Amino acid sequence: MVSAGISAFADAKGDADDIKTKNAKHALAKYLGITDDTSDVHVDQTKEVLEDVQSFIYKEFSTPGGMPWLFCDSSWLEEKSRTEKIEECDKEVENQNSEEYGSQLKADGNLVPYWSSDLDEYIIDDAHGEGGLCGDLGELGVTQGITARRTVTLCPRAFTRTDVQADFGVDAQGKKLSDVLSKSATLFHELFHLVIGNDATIDATYNLGTLFQHVGKGYTVPAKSEWDGQRGALRNSGRKTNIELVRTNPETWVFFCTDYWYTLNKNLYWDTTGVSKTA
Repeated sequence: MVSAGISAFADAKGDADDIKTKNAKHALAKYLGITDDTSDVHVDQTKEVLEDVQSFIYKEFSTPGGMPWLFCDSSWLEEKSRTEKIEECDKEVENQNSEEYGSQLKADGNLVPYWSSDLDEYIIDDAHGEGGLCGDLGELGVTQGITARRTVTLCPRAFTRTDVQADFGVDAQGKKLSDVLSKSATLFHELFHLVIGNDATIDATYNLGTLFQHVGKGYTVPAKSEWDGQRGALRNSGRKTNIELVRTNPETWVFFCTDYWYTLNKNLYWDTTGVSKTA
C-alpha cells in the first residue's frame, strides 16, 4: 500500500483523460488537499512522509535507539504500584520517590509505572486496569517513543475485528472503504508514529468525515475543539494548521493508500461526495 500511495504523486501528472490520472488526482485532493495549485515544496514534504515509511520497510531507515520492538499484546508491561521498590535499584526506593520517575508520577495522579523485563526499563503511562492497554475497549495498538528502543504494541483485536474506527456518518450504496481495510491497517498506522515520531504524527482524527471537513480549511490553525471531541483536547502544541494535521495524521495515510491501491487493482472510482466513501 505504501508503494501505491507514493505512485499516486507521479500518476497524477499523467494524461488528464486517463482513469489512473483521474483517480490519483482525486485521492490526493480529497485526502491531502493536494491539487495542481499546491506548491512543489508542500507536495514534496507530504510525499516524504510516505517515503520515510517505505525506507524503513526496506531497511533503509533506522529509528532512534536501534531496531524497535514489536509486541502482539500488552502483556510485556507489568503494572506496578507507586509504593513498590523500583526494579532496577537495589535500594529501598519507592517508584513515586525515585529520582527518575517520581516527578512524573507526582505531577499526574492518573499515571502509573509499568515495568518491562524485556526492555529492562519503566514506562510511565495512564492506568489501564485489568488486561493492560489491550484490555481497554476499542484499543488496537500504540507506539512508544520514550523507551530506549521504540516499541509498537498491536492488540489481538486489531487482527480479528469485523468493524473499524472510522465513522462515515451515513449509509452508502456499495462498499464502504471501511469495510475493505486490510487487517494490517493498524500496523500500517503505527508505522507512521514509529518512523516519523509521535510528536510529529498527531492522531487528529480516525473519522473520515472529520478528515474531509478539515482538508477544506487549509492553512488555518484550528481551535482545540475543532477536531474529534471524543478524543479530548487536540494535542497541537506546535500549532499546526488544519492541512498540516491532515497530512501528518496516520489514519489519513491508511485511507489514502488503501483507496488508491484499490483503484490500481480494480477499475474503480471511489465516490467521496459528502462523507460517504463507496465503490
